[in-house]
Amino acid sequence: MLDARVSCPYHARFWPMLFLLNGARDLSDFLEFLSWLFADGGPTDLGGLVRAFGYRPSFFIYFAGMIAVAALLVWGVFRFAFPRRSRMGPPRWGAGLGVLVTFCAFLVLAIVQAGVWWLFENAAFPPSCLIQSRSVSVATLISAPLICAGAYFFLRGAAHARPGDMGLDSRGVPANLGRGVLLLLLLIPLVTIVALIGVLYFRTVGVDTGEQDVVRMMRRETSPLFVALMYAMALLAAPIWEELIFRGVLYRGLCGSFGRDEAILISALVFASIHVSAAAFIPIFLLAIFLAYAYERTGSLLTPIAMHFVYNLFNVVLIHIA
Repeated sequence: MLDARVSCPYHARFWPMLFLLNGARDLSDFLEFLSWLFADGGPTDLGGLVRAFGYRPSFFIYFAGMIAVAALLVWGVFRFAFPRRSRMGPPRWGAGLGVLVTFCAFLVLAIVQAGVWWLFENAAFPPSCLIQSRSVSVATLISAPLICAGAYFFLRGAAHARPGDMGLDSRGVPANLGRGVLLLLLLIPLVTIVALIGVLYFRTVGVDTGEQDVVRMMRRETSPLFVALMYAMALLAAPIWEELIFRGVLYRGLCGSFGRDEAILISALVFASIHVSAAAFIPIFLLAIFLAYAYERTGSLLTPIAMHFVYNLFNVVLIHIA
């Protein structure tokens, strides 16, 4: 009879420990790979990413597993933390009024920005290279309350809308805010990966993937006052007025003329398009789908506002670190 202790190699008795050590080394290498991928330049196109996975196939397995875990966590939040059914009632207006209010909102923003630009240019207050960034931040802070109030009172008169029709409901405030924050924190890995793949794809086909204008403005701003105003614009004004217009008005109007799924996709497409950046289009489109779906499930505009706030905060922190 063979004695296993003699016939097997000596290290075979320690294979569990060796397996764990190799796994830990692979994981450490994968973390370095993620650092290279997201923080240290990474590949210049999709071909570079494919070659990196070809060099270490285990990295692709870890990468796919990371995406699967993130998607599972997002599904779990929707499954257990959100209402099972939609809490939205039938819309009181259609796509026509929704598009009209959205267009008027941007018209108001453009008019106010032109006025602020003219004042800055004639007062010679900021340097010419900073007029655009400072006029955008000041104009957005001025326009946001005007847009929100105008949209509400217009729909109240034209469609007999009530606050609840636009998700302006005071019930369940802590729960709806918490749902939004939790969902967005779990969405950040997915959105970041999608953004990376989108940027690499656009680089592969030769499309410019420069930064968004607002990101470039934040990087160039030097005045503490206007830095604070830009942060207020990104963290307060933008989440409130954009969610009211795109989810509370446009999405609801599209629901009145199309099905829910079509309304989610159309509103997400419009929302991503107004950010005017190839690099940001795909992740913002994905984010907008979740914003509309979260709004549909909770019936409260506070949930997408909280998600929008956390997403912008995440990007502001990245800009500040960079």
